Amino acid sequence: MDIRCSICVFNFLFLSSLYCLFQFDNTRKSIYFLAALLCWFAALCAYESTWVGLWIFPMIFYWKRNWDWKKILRLFFSLLLIFMAYLFLRHQYIGDWIGTYGDLHQKVDVAHIMMNLFRFTFRAMMPPYEGGIYFWLYVFWYFLFLVFFIFRLSFRMLAKPAMIYLCLFLCALLPVLNLGIAWRNTEGERFLYLPGIFLILYFVDVFSLIQISVQKWMLTLFFMLSAFYLIQVQQKWRSSDQQIVFFFHQLKQQKDYRAIEIIDLPVLANGTYALRVGFQEGMWWHGIQQKVPVQVRSRKSFREWPKYHMNLQSDTLMVKFSGNELQTGN
Repeated sequence: MDIRCSICVFNFLFLSSLYCLFQFDNTRKSIYFLAALLCWFAALCAYESTWVGLWIFPMIFYWKRNWDWKKILRLFFSLLLIFMAYLFLRHQYIGDWIGTYGDLHQKVDVAHIMMNLFRFTFRAMMPPYEGGIYFWLYVFWYFLFLVFFIFRLSFRMLAKPAMIYLCLFLCALLPVLNLGIAWRNTEGERFLYLPGIFLILYFVDVFSLIQISVQKWMLTLFFMLSAFYLIQVQQKWRSSDQQIVFFFHQLKQQKDYRAIEIIDLPVLANGTYALRVGFQEGMWWHGIQQKVPVQVRSRKSFREWPKYHMNLQSDTLMVKFSGNELQTGN
C-alpha cells in the first residue's frame, strides 16, 4: 500500500475510534467502546503514529467531556493494553518494534526538534515555498488574519477551547518532530494529516469570535486562494504524467541494448515526484523489456521537467537528464 494511502486509512480509523468514544460517552453502550478499541487497533496496523492517541484521547475527554480521573485512567489503560498487544503481534510477525524510523528517534537533537516544530507549524498553514504568486497571496491572507487578531480579538484567541486544539496539534506532532518536513516541496506533508485536523478546529474556534461579515469575506478569499492553488497543482501533476508517459514511449522505441544506465534521474520535477520510484514498474506498464538491468548513477531534483538525451554506447543505453536543478534542502 502506498504510504500516503496508508496514512489516509490511519486518519479515517483514528477519527472513527474517536467518534465511537463520543458515541459511548453519549449512549453508555459498551459496543461503541469495543468498536473504538477495534478501530484503534486497526489504525495502529495502518500506521505507527497512531500511538499518539494514548494521550490525545484522554486529553480530549478530560477537557471537552469533563471525565473524572477514573474514566480517564480506564480509557488510557484500555488503549495501552491494545497498544501492547499490537507491539507483541508486530514483533512476532514482522520482527521489529518501532519500524523504519526507529534509528532517527534514538538521536535527539533539541535544536533540530525546535526548528522542525517551526517548520511543521509553518507548513501546516502554507503551501510549499516555490516563489509563485499563490504562496505570497497566502502570506498576505495570514498577515491580514494576524492583524485582525491583534487589533480586534486581542487575547481572546488564547481562550481555553482554542488553546486545547493547539495543544492537541502539538501532541499529534510529537512522533514526527525528529523527522522533519521540506520547505520547497510536498515531501513530509503526510505527517501533517492528523495534526492538521486539530489546527483546523483551532481556526474554526477562533473564527467563531469574528463578526459574521468579516468571516464571510475572509473565508471567501481563503477558499478562492485554495481552489486556484489546487488547480495549479493538478495541472502540474497532469503535465508531469504526460511527460513521463512520453519518456517511456521514447524509451520503448530504443533497440539493441542489454542494459540501461541513467544519469541524473529526476526524483522531483515541476513540483511533483516524477521518477522518484516505480521506474521498473513503469517499464512493465509500457511494455518495455524487463530483463535488462537498470543502473541509476545519480539522481537530481529539477524546477521544471528536464530534457533528456538517449544514446547507445556498445550494448548499453545511456539516458541523461539535464535542466534547471532545484536545491531541496530543508
